Amino acid sequence: ASVWPLRVRSKGASDELGTPPHRGLCVRLRPNRSRNHAWVADAVPGRVCEQARWLPPRGDLRHLSGFTQGDFVVQEEGSQWAALALGARPGERVYDACAGHGQKALMLAEQLAGNGRLWVSDRSAGKIGRLKDEFRRLGMPEPEARVIDLSEGPGDVPDNMDRVLVDAPCSGTGTLRRRPEIMYRLVPEDPARLAALSTTLLRNAATRVRPGGRVLFVVCSVLEAETRAVVAAVSDVLVPAPFDSGAAQRVAGHAATECRLLPGAHGTDGYFV
Repeated sequence: ASVWPLRVRSKGASDELGTPPHRGLCVRLRPNRSRNHAWVADAVPGRVCEQARWLPPRGDLRHLSGFTQGDFVVQEEGSQWAALALGARPGERVYDACAGHGQKALMLAEQLAGNGRLWVSDRSAGKIGRLKDEFRRLGMPEPEARVIDLSEGPGDVPDNMDRVLVDAPCSGTGTLRRRPEIMYRLVPEDPARLAALSTTLLRNAATRVRPGGRVLFVVCSVLEAETRAVVAAVSDVLVPAPFDSGAAQRVAGHAATECRLLPGAHGTDGYFV
């Protein structure tokens, strides 16, 4: 269920659950960077991440002032929150196991604040290349990067990580409001297939974490087979633990071990974390 209550308007008004999701494009303002850009004043603040700003639909965001200087990152608000939910702290060893283009990895690096060690991996060499480009654009030291198919094993990634993020491939059903074309490529067998892949990824990621360390599982899906069923499938190696990130606790609650972000309640894409 949503972690924020849903409400129905009073009689006589149109029925509505929660609040409408944000429309348009989202960026993340980087901490301690210039905010003297005209477009920032017109942007709508996010609901679950204080650095998120929503902009009306427009062209290439790379043409906005401040992009070249590294003042912002193009990143959906729910994705921002998911990275913060890992709770990375300075001095820790952190591994982003399915790093993609690196938006979450950039946030993890900022949380480490130059004190700690960040590893990233992805099965796509092209994505790792674009991740490194983003780190250079933002003037941040590159992480230890590996091209690894985690479904086959963790390669040479060390096994003493404090925290691991597994942003697993999924059906993307949580993003349908922005990407309705997904419906045309999904087939009935996809949720079970992707859930099996997530289970393998989580099991292999768990081998890289020290005893007592944390693994955060993230999917932009709202389907039970890809969310709670996957968590149940790895219960022999991973034990649910309450979020220890302040950003996560403010949304999910101090005792929560999972959270669903939903468009109608949080304004973001749909996520299970």
